[in-house]
Amino acid sequence: MIELEIFIGLLVCAIVVASFLLREKVRADRRLRDAIDELPAGIAFYDKHDRLYLWNKPYESISGDCRKLLRRGIQFRDMLKEDLRGGFYAEAQGREEAWLEDRMELRAKGEGSRVQDLGNGRWLRAQDRRTPEGGTVSICVDITDVRRSEDSFKLMFDNNPVPMWLWEGSATLRVLDLNRAALDHLGYTREDIPNLTVFDLLSDEERPALNAMISSGMVRPYDGDRMWRPRRKDGELRFAVPYIHILPRDGKVTFVGAIVDVTDRVLAEKALRNNADELSKALERAEAASRAKSEFLATMSHELRTPLNAIIGFSDILRGEIFGPMGSERYKEYAQSIHGSGAHLLGVINDILDISRMDSGEIELDLEPVELASVIGECVVAIEPMAQKDSIAIQCDIEPAFLMADRRRLRQMLFNLLSNAVKFTSHRGQVRIAAGQNRDGFAITFSDTGIGMAVESIPKALERFGQIDSSLARKYEGVGLGLPLTKQFAELHGASLSIESTHGAGTTASIVFPLRSVLTQGQARAC
Repeated sequence: MIELEIFIGLLVCAIVVASFLLREKVRADRRLRDAIDELPAGIAFYDKHDRLYLWNKPYESISGDCRKLLRRGIQFRDMLKEDLRGGFYAEAQGREEAWLEDRMELRAKGEGSRVQDLGNGRWLRAQDRRTPEGGTVSICVDITDVRRSEDSFKLMFDNNPVPMWLWEGSATLRVLDLNRAALDHLGYTREDIPNLTVFDLLSDEERPALNAMISSGMVRPYDGDRMWRPRRKDGELRFAVPYIHILPRDGKVTFVGAIVDVTDRVLAEKALRNNADELSKALERAEAASRAKSEFLATMSHELRTPLNAIIGFSDILRGEIFGPMGSERYKEYAQSIHGSGAHLLGVINDILDISRMDSGEIELDLEPVELASVIGECVVAIEPMAQKDSIAIQCDIEPAFLMADRRRLRQMLFNLLSNAVKFTSHRGQVRIAAGQNRDGFAITFSDTGIGMAVESIPKALERFGQIDSSLARKYEGVGLGLPLTKQFAELHGASLSIESTHGAGTTASIVFPLRSVLTQGQARAC
């Protein structure tokens, strides 16, 4: 009786322990299933007879027509057949049996992974792994987004106008792809790609750096901070700046690179360096010629001005009959002509000398407060005989002002503009001089009713030796230096010269000084 009670007690304990263990197993199975369901990839477990016994929800949602057959104990082959009948695998269409046998052979080996086109715009990556017990774990991942990204990259890669290439990050540096621009640039065809390495595409001088980089295991991107020498298929070496970055791809390190060809620039720089000595010598010769020109002009101006001053002075004495009458009036006319021609020639020589000094930077302004009205008055007095000869009226409307300027150069500018206005104004015409402040600064304006000129002729008039009428029989004298000199003197003062003209209706020339050059009477006295 006692033995029976002991037996019954042990049996109850066994039942309690078994119930506890069973509940724990159920909980463990539930936790395992919950964990598997939370995985982002579809996963299924098959026994050694390739029968399904566990799968998660993502695996069910990824499955094709075989979804309706999902149950414990179904064969993997039967599931594939159902999907093939529904055309689930686009790559198998037309060769379903052969595709099925290939797929089962790979599964039996438990080798690698394969990408499957589902034909509806979706792509799967399927992987089979053997377990120690002889079963199989199938993992399916929807890679549609990844595939679209790869397609976008491929489209950008192939159509990029810049030569680009992909290569492995392994020690072989095997080339994976070249875009069309790279094929054209390097002279290769697409059939050459499988046999190429980076070493084939670069010069031998790059090999040590590449080998050192590989042996060190430290491969760094390039951002255009060095120069490469790409080698074309025909052996020609080019110059290029590489841009290289790491591109994670299929779980492997891959490099994507772009090369910007700078061969023309490098060769041009080399040519410039090679010609540097010749350019330097040419510059020295030009400077020597400029010095010789300046010295020649200075010498000639001295040699010409000395006798000209004598001619002008003596002709002035003759026309004034200082030492007594010359007799015939014609002698007096001749003396007047000699004096005028000498003064004109002296003015031309002075203008040429000023141009030479301007080019060599020898002209410096002697700035001082200058009363504008007095300088304009001097110019009017000097030009009045010429104006009276053709009955040309000169009108003045001058706003009282002092300018910070070089008095001699200011007088030269104003006289040039006034003499041009009188010279090109016909009989009984008018010349008006106005000076005053406007929105642009302080303007000194010379307006005439003369012959004017076409708008397109104004730039030529501002050129050195520019002549609107360049014939030897032209009506108006002058060598074409007055306006160019006036423009340059104005710019030295920080002012500007502008000309407006209409053919047959007159010309308006203006010098506009900045307001900082205008002084009050008190400021002028304080200077």
